[in-house]
Amino acid sequence: MDGTIFMVTWSLYDSDENGESWDELLSVFEHRSYAQLYRWGEYKKKLGWHVLRVVAENDKGECIALAQSLYKTYPLGLAVMWVPGGPTGDMSSINKALFDTLHKNSRCKFLYCRISPFVDNGNLQNSTSWRQVRHALNSNKSMMLELSDYDFDSKNKLTKNWKKNLRRSGNYDLISERIENPNYQIIESIYRDMEQYKGIDIQYSSLELKNIFRFLSRHVTLFICKNGDGDPIAVRGCIIHKDKAWDFIAASNQESRKKYASYKLLWDVIEYCSSKNVYSYDMGGIDPVNNTGVWHFKKGTGATEIIYEGEYEKASIPLLASLMNLYIKYLK
Repeated sequence: MDGTIFMVTWSLYDSDENGESWDELLSVFEHRSYAQLYRWGEYKKKLGWHVLRVVAENDKGECIALAQSLYKTYPLGLAVMWVPGGPTGDMSSINKALFDTLHKNSRCKFLYCRISPFVDNGNLQNSTSWRQVRHALNSNKSMMLELSDYDFDSKNKLTKNWKKNLRRSGNYDLISERIENPNYQIIESIYRDMEQYKGIDIQYSSLELKNIFRFLSRHVTLFICKNGDGDPIAVRGCIIHKDKAWDFIAASNQESRKKYASYKLLWDVIEYCSSKNVYSYDMGGIDPVNNTGVWHFKKGTGATEIIYEGEYEKASIPLLASLMNLYIKYLK
């Protein structure tokens, strides 16, 4: 770098009908998230969110970054905004101008905005405009599985225990199949069974599942595992965009757990992704301390732990940031 400072201009994105132009812009950037896909924003609209899409251009008119933001409005002209997995692109473009553009186009008086770019080597820590949050919404740790050097015949990346459990799944009459037009009610039934026996909160509501398959069908690849009687006992799916995939849907009932169906399903999913020239599979967030089972399961595939930059925030008045962090602290 020669120290030259380039002009960066953020502006509102001119929406296209089906989002293909936006997704093409997104595909240029390596460190992108499925939550920045155009159809993800359309899906979120059905859940009550407003969507703002903005792009950053350099002095040559080239797109160097973009951000799809979700926000909700509240009394007194307040808006709370979230940029999941973004902004995407040149991290040096995340400046005050980004916030000002979002603030202006949200048409609110007061704005609190939180971002979470999927980068592990960004330069946001040196920013004087955005600051790292005190209480994060999500883990900044994930697992990345590189499929370009994966040998599916020798299963060279799997740990000994993971490979053994995969073999164990073959001892049962399990049938795994990819479905193109899934019935969301079947998926919901598996989720409800899992939530009940694990004693956990609802992962996806009926409305969420219905709209996931309505708006994201072009991106979602879904496999269902059935027992010998043809009953669905587990489901696993991912979102694919170009050469990248993200683990997305995963649920299993107690019978599935006893028959190691999760191992078979994940193996079938990543094998399918490899056949479609996907080279990078993001296994999703991990919590090695509070959720060791999921961490060991993902680690056993040969995936590498990634630590992302984390969440950053900016508010039109400092008090908003303090109140939001306090709220999130006690919410969690």
